[in-house]
Amino acid sequence: MRNSTFKMFKKHCSATGDTCRIYRVKKATAFGDGEEEVLYEGECDAQVSGNTRTFSVAGVIKKDEAVYVAACVECREGDKIDIFTRHNGSWRQIPITKALTTGDEGYEITTINVNIPTN
Repeated sequence: MRNSTFKMFKKHCSATGDTCRIYRVKKATAFGDGEEEVLYEGECDAQVSGNTRTFSVAGVIKKDEAVYVAACVECREGDKIDIFTRHNGSWRQIPITKALTTGDEGYEITTINVNIPTN
C-alpha cells in the first residue's frame, strides 16, 4: 500500500466521526466478567451498507458489517468491539467474527468484520 493511499484513508477515518474500542476479555468466569485488555481505541470507519448480507439468528435480524482502522490491531475472532458512529447509532460488546490487517509496516489498515443486530 502506498503512503499517499494510507494518508487519504486515515484522513477519511477522521472525517467520518466514527470511533471504536476493540478489547479482549480475559479471566471471565460464570461468577465474574473478567478483565478487559484494550487493543485499540480511536478513529475508525464503520461501513453501514444496504448491500451487506442480512440473516436471522434466534429471531434477531443481523447483518454483516465491516469496520476499518488505520492501524495494525492484533485482534482475533471472539474479541469484542464497541462502535460509536455519528449517523448510525452505537453498538456495544459486538463479537468480532474476522479480522485482517493489510499493508506495509507503518501503513497498515485492519479490516474487522462483525454481525450487528438491526432490530
